[in-house]
Amino acid sequence: MTTAMRQEWMRRVAGDGTARLRLLFVPHAGSGAGPYHCWKPHLPPDAEFWVACLPGRESRLMEPPMSAMAELLQPLGAAVRRWRAASPLPYALIGHSMGALVAFELARLLGAAEQDPTGLDPTGLGPACLVVSGHAAPHLPSQNAFHLLPDEEFLRQVLEDSGDVGETLDDPALRELYLPALRADFRLAETYRYTAGPALSCPVITWSGAEDHTVPPEEVRQWSAFTSAPVRHRTFPGGHFFALEDPAPVLSSLAADLRDLVP
Repeated sequence: MTTAMRQEWMRRVAGDGTARLRLLFVPHAGSGAGPYHCWKPHLPPDAEFWVACLPGRESRLMEPPMSAMAELLQPLGAAVRRWRAASPLPYALIGHSMGALVAFELARLLGAAEQDPTGLDPTGLGPACLVVSGHAAPHLPSQNAFHLLPDEEFLRQVLEDSGDVGETLDDPALRELYLPALRADFRLAETYRYTAGPALSCPVITWSGAEDHTVPPEEVRQWSAFTSAPVRHRTFPGGHFFALEDPAPVLSSLAADLRDLVP
């Protein structure tokens, strides 16, 4: 595997050599880094902002998407290990919607490596903080099976449920490009089942939208059961994509919380 291929799993969106902290973000179903460029003006000035680039979208459009958590975690976890080894900076791991589940399982995977009794894995792989956004706690399984629906019905249901996908309903070319990754991501999230394990040791911050009818804030707050460290809950005005609708208060809150929670 070439260096370019290895680096494709993570893309730096913002930040320079003055950073004291890295933010690694796992986006929502079907998405890549593109929608989150709107975060750049609102990010903490001393943070690098990286986005996980999953197969089947943006620059990796021609790669087959991965539709199961176990299938995705192995290569993504290996890529995060390489990314982490390249910099001594602490990092916060953030995930929205489906990305919250992936970020949580990444934190578990990398945290377990830190505690490996064989000593074969380097320490310091896990995040200094985990932010989970717009998704119920992992022990609350999805009741949906949208990924099994025919194409048109699937896209309409996604649009009705989350307000996303937009013009892909009317443009056959966009639909053909967009659909495989979106369906694979929904399958990953809808078939995910939590398996019991040790609690995380890092702080957890939860984000929810006050008007998000798909994920009630009380289900998001239940993430507090999955760490032995401090937890903070933040609820913002807006629907499921509150952090894209008005990123300024969300990222201002993040900056304040990280100052308190990350050394």
